[in-house]
Amino acid sequence: MLNEIHRVLSPNGVYICISYGVKETRMNYFHKKEYDWTVLHHMVAKPTISTSTVVSAESKDEKNFHWVYVMKKQPR
Repeated sequence: MLNEIHRVLSPNGVYICISYGVKETRMNYFHKKEYDWTVLHHMVAKPTISTSTVVSAESKDEKNFHWVYVMKKQPR
């Protein structure tokens, strides 16, 4: 799938992937040398339904976050 995304992405194009997968498992897929893109990752706190439970951004428990991966294809 990533091969096709990379193939059709225009130079300077951006692909965004939102995942439950932590960076230790996902970066192996995104950081292949055949992909000429830069990869950034961000952690976004998951919203909570319970008003008594608040997930703070300071909590480093990875299960409390969604992971956003941003790949930008390099210009030729």
